[in-house]
Amino acid sequence: MLRAWSALALIFCAAAIAGAAVQVSRVENAGEDEPELYDVTFTFRYPYADSVYVLGTFNGWELADSSSMVRSGDSWVKTVRLARGDYQYKFRVIDNPPLADDGWMHDRENPQYAVNEFGTFNSLVSAGGLLGAFHNREFASIEDAILKLVEHQSDRREARKLSALYESLVPRVDEETWNRLDEWATASPEFHGVHILRGTFLIDRAWKSRGSGWAYTVADDSWAMFKADLDAARVELEKAYKLEPRDPNSSAYLITVSMGQGSSYEVMDAHFMDAIQASPAHTSAHIRKAQYLYGRWMGRGTQLRDFVREFAEKIRDNPDLFTVALNAHRDLYNYPQRNPEYYRLPGVWDELLLVYGYAFESHPDKDYVYTNFIHDAMRAEPRAQRPVQANRLKIDRVYWAEMNDLAYMLATHPRADHRRGDAAVAIALRVTGIVRLPQTLDTLSAAYAEEGDFASALQVMDEALKMPMADKLRRELAAHAETLRRGEPIREGAARAASPDRQNPGKEKKPSVAPEEGRQVPKEDYDDRIRPSESISNTI
Repeated sequence: MLRAWSALALIFCAAAIAGAAVQVSRVENAGEDEPELYDVTFTFRYPYADSVYVLGTFNGWELADSSSMVRSGDSWVKTVRLARGDYQYKFRVIDNPPLADDGWMHDRENPQYAVNEFGTFNSLVSAGGLLGAFHNREFASIEDAILKLVEHQSDRREARKLSALYESLVPRVDEETWNRLDEWATASPEFHGVHILRGTFLIDRAWKSRGSGWAYTVADDSWAMFKADLDAARVELEKAYKLEPRDPNSSAYLITVSMGQGSSYEVMDAHFMDAIQASPAHTSAHIRKAQYLYGRWMGRGTQLRDFVREFAEKIRDNPDLFTVALNAHRDLYNYPQRNPEYYRLPGVWDELLLVYGYAFESHPDKDYVYTNFIHDAMRAEPRAQRPVQANRLKIDRVYWAEMNDLAYMLATHPRADHRRGDAAVAIALRVTGIVRLPQTLDTLSAAYAEEGDFASALQVMDEALKMPMADKLRRELAAHAETLRRGEPIREGAARAASPDRQNPGKEKKPSVAPEEGRQVPKEDYDDRIRPSESISNTI
């Protein structure tokens, strides 16, 4: 959890007219053996949107028809049937022109929220889950759940659930919440989890007192409250660690406290080592270490690069670390001033290819992996075409040509260190799933050949050659077919246009659209930040 020192600068201009609400009702089951279900009704007031979606941990944050809300007057409504549990969610507003932050908004009429790893809010809803148990002072049930999760820290999914539980149980910094925590600590003084929760409460209250402004703008009394709460948080978290060192979250939060207290690198690194001893690929601990190695905090570029190299292999076991690695490289790219050549420095692109390779394996259907890969590849490869503004809603349909260009480059580049056959196949399959043209099938064929699958390459090429096309393009594809029949991969050495404009090289290329879309989408400047919508998991 990124606590409040990160200024939440993304303020939506639509805030004044947007509102929301959530209602939960238990479904009457037909029999005692049936699972406990709840109907959760989301309502979002935003009269001017073209469409609105409700996305969250219950649907994998995936934009799909099943997550779309129905207009009701000036509001949008969606009822989702959920199993018992606690969930995080946000709304996605689709409008023209697009809203800030791609239209992502938390539920401003729901006071329960968690701060996600990108410093923005995810709203929380409890469908008979532990949030409700905390509200009703049913502390024993929460203790049982935490202890079970601690026992299974080796399972990445269980470790993520435990981190998410700590993030969500204390959504508000108010007297009522503190009184509940105080009552719980009095009843169970030797339970480590309540001390972690008290520590997170004190961290949040400390930063609430300080505010997010520059240090010189903070009043003396605010500094005093800030220091007192961080000191108290350290006491709580150190006690939690002594009671249960197998829970990595106490050590991860101690990094946060240390950053606020201005502790040395050695102190913070000791807390990091305690965390990963309990859970080697613990996401929150890696996020925090990357933070204190950022140039804008106290680190140096060499330290951050070394750290990314160290945990790159862990991404195979914990794909949640993917965004930690990407954000680390983005920081090195931007700090202390933007370096356009950063992604072309020796070793940088090789490291990113390794990171993306693991991400492609673990998340083959996630748009954010492909969109980020496109932009990083275009920074690293000078031959690649201009950067594109990634439209998260219709990335395949609007930017299929750019994706096809990238896949072709990864399959056919003359330099081996710039080729990546598995990524080329993955991207080309997505493109041909939307637009099956001779040009896109040619790319898929080249990608298969780069992976050594010449049977599939020739099968795809045969399909392409049966399609109508210009004579020049047919000669080019026929030459590629002959190369494949000899058992040789395609080598061209430059990204080539995948759109129909390829048949007219002298014609100025226009923004690409899939034929069925029927309209062009302007390409705007790309923002380097990885959005909450792009995170592999929004539950940490």
